[in-house]
Amino acid sequence: MKTIGKTLKSCLYMLFVIAFFMLFSVMNKNNVVQGAGASVSSGNDRDSAYAKVTWTTTSGSTSSQTYSCDSGDNIKSATITINGTRSTASGSFVFTCDYRSGTDYSKTTPASYTLFDQEISCYIEMVENGKVKETNSCSYSRYQLGYSRIEISGASSTYAQSKTATVYFKMYSGAQYYYKWTTSSSSNASSSDYDGRGSFSTNSTASISKSGVTGIYYLHVYNTYNYQVYHSGAFYLDNTGPNITISSVGTSSAYSNATSVSVSVSDSHNGQIGTKRYNWGSAATASSSTFSSYVSTEVVESARNLCIYATDGLGNVSTACATSYIDRVGPRITIDGAGTFNSWSKAASVGVSYTDVSGVSSKSYSWSSGGSGAAGTTVNTPSVAAGDTLTITATDSLGNSSTATKFLYIDKVAPAISIDTESEFTSWNNDSTVSVSVSDNGGSGLSSLYYKFGA
Repeated sequence: MKTIGKTLKSCLYMLFVIAFFMLFSVMNKNNVVQGAGASVSSGNDRDSAYAKVTWTTTSGSTSSQTYSCDSGDNIKSATITINGTRSTASGSFVFTCDYRSGTDYSKTTPASYTLFDQEISCYIEMVENGKVKETNSCSYSRYQLGYSRIEISGASSTYAQSKTATVYFKMYSGAQYYYKWTTSSSSNASSSDYDGRGSFSTNSTASISKSGVTGIYYLHVYNTYNYQVYHSGAFYLDNTGPNITISSVGTSSAYSNATSVSVSVSDSHNGQIGTKRYNWGSAATASSSTFSSYVSTEVVESARNLCIYATDGLGNVSTACATSYIDRVGPRITIDGAGTFNSWSKAASVGVSYTDVSGVSSKSYSWSSGGSGAAGTTVNTPSVAAGDTLTITATDSLGNSSTATKFLYIDKVAPAISIDTESEFTSWNNDSTVSVSVSDNGGSGLSSLYYKFGA
């Protein structure tokens, strides 16, 4: 009886062990391995003729592949590992083969399946004599397969005053996003460092604009779904007017008689120039006169502001002013007649003054009655009776000349006196009168007449 009892206990123990392994096998069939793939083994030294792998997407698309060892050998174990990309799940299927005549060996076979942006699951079966011996399964989310991402479009190397980026949220579920514009292609945005923020849903888009700046900018978008930062391409922005260079002439101590001022207008961004306009003395506007590459100077003797107004191909405006010191006028000459302009005078000389910002280099005079020479601050008057015209010519250090002409009432000739020379002057007589004639050919007229008899 004792022997029978021991035998019964041993049988019960064996039944318990067998039941445990059967339960474990059933539980193992529903095991889901996230991300790392799935493994199966023939177990208990059993071998399978081949392993079967089935790929299935959430849309129901299914594909199966079978793998086997070399002829005559069976599969003892198999493992599949998947590495995901946006559109393809790719990885390896590794299985151990039972080599009947020697050491077991491994085989590796590439495995792939097109996802089309869907989740994927895989199922491994060990098959022998048409019967499934062991199974295991795995599943991969879109995030694990590289589906979770953000795409940013709209970048362009064409300059514009504003640009808009379209952000595509290729995410499985909604979350928050934070964006930031910078001039660096690799800057980061975060939930604490951003220009703006918003929320998104699966496969949604957002438009993010940038304007009012000049340069090459990049958009950086951070999200709270996969906590990654995505970077855009380059956006070319231009809100700055053209560069204006005015080549002023002259200085406050050295005036110039240049007939034009050179002006260059260029644009270092979009490279296009719209209009170019100028104005002397005050700010140029959109209605001022146009010019090409230079502006003619005014005939002045002064410091003058030249102001330029220019636009680029996008309509951005620039203005600039610069002072030029221009002397295109001869010296100013003043003839100081001192009483000889409106009344007759016998002045021996007249005064002459000259002013010019560039200095007077030469002076000369001439009288209409004849006579000329180098002039100074005084010019001697000629011995004329009926006035004369004085012309002064002066030239400054830049070669600008001017003349001044004035009629002067000069009378430096005394009146002519004639006494009657009839018989009373050649013989004695008792006449009571003497004929006398007096004339003034200069035009100033007789002022007084005096006579006296006697020695």
